[in-house]
Amino acid sequence: MQFNFKSNRIESGPKLIYFNSLVSFIFLKLTLNVMLSFSPQVFIKNNAQLLLLIFALTIFGCSQKKSEESTIVGLEPTLEEKMQTRADSFEIDTPYEPVPGDPLSHHASGFAKILCSAVFITGLDFDFAAENIGYFSAPYEERAKFSKRELDTENKSVHVTLPNGVVRTAKYYGDQGCICLPEGKDELFFEPKKIVSTLPDPSTQQ
Repeated sequence: MQFNFKSNRIESGPKLIYFNSLVSFIFLKLTLNVMLSFSPQVFIKNNAQLLLLIFALTIFGCSQKKSEESTIVGLEPTLEEKMQTRADSFEIDTPYEPVPGDPLSHHASGFAKILCSAVFITGLDFDFAAENIGYFSAPYEERAKFSKRELDTENKSVHVTLPNGVVRTAKYYGDQGCICLPEGKDELFFEPKKIVSTLPDPSTQQ
């Protein structure tokens, strides 16, 4: 047998084709004999040799097919498998060390950032964003652990409270977008800047 990588199917060799043709011919002959027989006893008596031949060919065909299939080296790796193999080749052999701090606090910070951007940049509804947006951070099961979430439209910020009372905040800072504030802080460690575009006025472009 041969494996066709383009069509992903196994093609039978000449031996198996000849075998199938022979078996088909024998079954056709048996069918005609059945039509001409008057009873099962007469049919078996007149076709004993053919029945034994079919049995022998069946055993031979199964063993031949198994033998040919065992020669298949393997399937061509999928694109995903190739990507994973390439990624593994660049992996650094170092022990994994999680980010310092409370994991739930990190999830709350990410959740606040997602909600802040969804509301003050994208313009989505607060509750809709909380239910449907940004599960790459703060998965659903982690969001269920938060005590409450608050939307502060006046200060353009979002507050997410943890069960231990810690509040994580993300705030909208104009051209810098929404930024998570450090835990326990209410201001950034840098002064946000307004970004002046060098592009021409869109209304003047065709």
